[in-house]
Amino acid sequence: MEVCSDPGDDINNYVYTVDVLYGPTNVAGVVKHRTGRVERIKEKLEQLGFAVFLRRISDYGMVAFAFEGQIIFSCAAKNLSFADSWSRYPLANTVIQKMVNERNYADILY
Repeated sequence: MEVCSDPGDDINNYVYTVDVLYGPTNVAGVVKHRTGRVERIKEKLEQLGFAVFLRRISDYGMVAFAFEGQIIFSCAAKNLSFADSWSRYPLANTVIQKMVNERNYADILY
């Protein structure tokens, strides 16, 4: 799939973008940017047809999800889990559902 610059260009081939903005976290005294808590969400969004980009930010311990450049959801990184069961971690499901809802709304507009 190709990412178009304007949804009106070709609505059938348009791929909406999601930016995952993630700040550094502290693990065992080492502060650095880690993607472990957002990788499964990224994979799921990609399976749903989104183009997902991971972007580092300086906000310590924070994660934000932006749909087409607009932040839709943010939370502390520690509130996201990278475990295998989606049903036990409703926050990850909430993020995914918000992105799908935004895409559905955008499709109506165009």
